[in-house]
Amino acid sequence: MSPVPFFAQEHAESCVPACLRIVLASFGTLRTEAELYECCRTDIDGTFPSIAVQCAEGFGFTASAARLRDVSALLHQIDEGYTHPIVFINLSPLMGLNVLHAVVIDTIDTNSATIQAIDPAYPPTGQRVWPQTLFVKGWQMARGQTILVRS
Repeated sequence: MSPVPFFAQEHAESCVPACLRIVLASFGTLRTEAELYECCRTDIDGTFPSIAVQCAEGFGFTASAARLRDVSALLHQIDEGYTHPIVFINLSPLMGLNVLHAVVIDTIDTNSATIQAIDPAYPPTGQRVWPQTLFVKGWQMARGQTILVRS
């Protein structure tokens, strides 16, 4: 697995295809956002997690959509080989915006109680570090929705 690359999302509604592009590239599979936008059947309202899963499976990956209950469940999935989960978060607790968004989890630091995420709407690097308590609140507001992909 390669280091996690960054690709900025190209449209307001394309956070899931952009996140999927980041995750697939970390496994060495390079696709354009346009390809993934179409594959995920993204439209102006966004992307259904189940369709993004089907898209990842179409490229030969094992994938699933899940509603995880807490960070320990997320850590368990990372330990199971889903190294960079795509999580849905409501940005209200994190940024004051009542918007549903998707980001890629890079690191969960239990010692400092922070979550490092790759946010496709945050160029040039996408790197965000959030307090775990605020991240969890935003993630729970999105009902713990998570897309898991592994090779």
